Amino acid sequence: MRELLETLGIASPFDLILSSGTEGVAKPDPEIFRRALRKIRVSPNRTLFVGDDLDNDVRAPQSVGLHAIWLNRLGSGVDAGVPEILSLSEVPRIIRLIEAGAPVK
Repeated sequence: MRELLETLGIASPFDLILSSGTEGVAKPDPEIFRRALRKIRVSPNRTLFVGDDLDNDVRAPQSVGLHAIWLNRLGSGVDAGVPEILSLSEVPRIIRLIEAGAPVK
């Protein structure tokens, strides 16, 4: 992953790049999220995970206490019972809700 990000010229802003390839643990195993939290030294309730796979990117991180939202660009109208966005442009709004202690929808 690091090599790809470096090739794209976007690796430098990241303090940590963690991937299943280097960790030997893949989503949806909750251990990948626990390792990330330990490495960045942040509690789960102060962490937001955004992904486009309902099980791997939402339910798995939620299982260890992370805030997680489903990036459902298709807007299928399926009520999966999890926070859902159509675009990454909605992430700042979600962060504000989390910081305010409001329900994330």
